[in-house]
Amino acid sequence: MERKLTILKPFFEDPNRKFSIRELSRILKINHTTVRQYLNKLVKEGFLSPKKEGVYLFYHLILSRKTLNLKLYYNLEKVRNSNLIEELEKAYRMASLYVMPSVSEPFGITALEAIQSGTPILISRQSGVSEVIAHALKADFWDVNDLANKILAVLRYRALPAVMREHASQEITKFNWDSPAQKCMDIYRELTGR
Repeated sequence: MERKLTILKPFFEDPNRKFSIRELSRILKINHTTVRQYLNKLVKEGFLSPKKEGVYLFYHLILSRKTLNLKLYYNLEKVRNSNLIEELEKAYRMASLYVMPSVSEPFGITALEAIQSGTPILISRQSGVSEVIAHALKADFWDVNDLANKILAVLRYRALPAVMREHASQEITKFNWDSPAQKCMDIYRELTGR
């Protein structure tokens, strides 16, 4: 799988571009014979399509569901290997308070990420997450005085963020991706008959 992603990387990074074997060999720093073997496999698997132009054979990406799923996997691996998640967690942990004064936020997963990182939260009453998290400070998004007072309270009274942190971290244990994913799969199976 890793070699397949290595060969497909230039195609994923520039999906409208076509590549020759020689060009891919130079970009990937892989022997052209090895590149040719993998390109032939990827053509058979339906990821690439060859097209002869003059004396050269060029390959381009086939945009199919299968290819898009592999591209999604490739993107997720890039995020996972980038340390972005660790950097976000570090930023959340550095904050004294996470403030989300959204006018409208259907759910607000970033508030849950802050809680998971041990940061107390101040959210607008209009956000979706305010309906499911009890241990958070809440204010109307338009009430800047209330928002300011709650921010100052967290900074002034050390016991407040400690209690919020403790209770909110216990509260978010009820959230996970297993249940929503299972519901999506059930709906998919119902609609497709699988």
